[in-house]
Amino acid sequence: MESVVIKDLLTELENDHTLIDKKIDELEVLCTKNAEEVLMKVRGILNFFNEFVFNGHHQREEKVLYHWMLKQNQNADNHLIQHVINEHRRLEKMADAILRDMDLYFDKKESPTPTATLSEVSLFVSVYREHVSRESGFIFKIAEAIS
Repeated sequence: MESVVIKDLLTELENDHTLIDKKIDELEVLCTKNAEEVLMKVRGILNFFNEFVFNGHHQREEKVLYHWMLKQNQNADNHLIQHVINEHRRLEKMADAILRDMDLYFDKKESPTPTATLSEVSLFVSVYREHVSRESGFIFKIAEAIS
């Protein structure tokens, strides 16, 4: 029974990654546009990350999948899983910082320029692509093999 639940969760998480990839693609395209014209769209996508990815997707990975994986073999997976969890926190902090900079910009207070903000978004895109690749290409495969 447990393996069926894990396989269903892995399917859900992979489906989430497909949606996340689409949002990352959208951010990547926006980074090539006129900065001032796209900041509101960027904010909307980063809000999606805050609401869906950081508060839902990451939590399901950490509290269900990774917890289950560690129960299966704590010593073998602990370092890798802790690394991925640390990436989650890094990505969350990156998005928060970008959103704070955008709030300052829109409130006409001193802040990085829209171009600098999009440079940070571009870094977020790169880091998140690597993260999704590591999860889908490695961690999820391990979980599938042991389920």
